[in-house]
Amino acid sequence: TLPLAAGPAGAAVVPGGPPAPAATRRVVVADDNADGAETTALLLRAVGHEVWVALTGPDAVVAARDHRPDVVL
Repeated sequence: TLPLAAGPAGAAVVPGGPPAPAATRRVVVADDNADGAETTALLLRAVGHEVWVALTGPDAVVAARDHRPDVVL
């Protein structure tokens, strides 16, 4: 077993309870494998993130410039 991590101040950590919601992030997924990029984007959207997919390096640069993401994968 692993010890529970301390949550944010005032947050209750309940063993076995649902995880605390993560902050929404703006994410660009850059991958030349379209299936992999779309699967990653689908999973990220499912947990509430805004996601853009770029299938080439130049498209990733444009997406990063236009969307100002918090994360680029």
